[in-house]
Amino acid sequence: MIIDADVANEVDDQYAIALAIGRPDKVRIEGFVAAHFGDAGGATGVDKSFAELETVLAKAGMAGKFPIKRGADPLQYRDRIPANEGVDFIIQKAKQST
Repeated sequence: MIIDADVANEVDDQYAIALAIGRPDKVRIEGFVAAHFGDAGGATGVDKSFAELETVLAKAGMAGKFPIKRGADPLQYRDRIPANEGVDFIIQKAKQST
């Protein structure tokens, strides 16, 4: 499982992460993607979610145990798709599993 979450937005993501990392017998986490959360997060929303992911994992004693990637900002132009490490990570993992 790859967890794509806007962790700095609302507390539901921290709960989901806690449930997932607390059940390694049920969930195999491949990594995390820090997502934007619209206008509320602004231009630094992805960075805020990334930092919060690091904090949550550190407090759970899981710092450095999973890859964390930055997700994409909202699309700004229809004819220009931004390069993004989170999207690339999801595609790479999907290709490896098929």
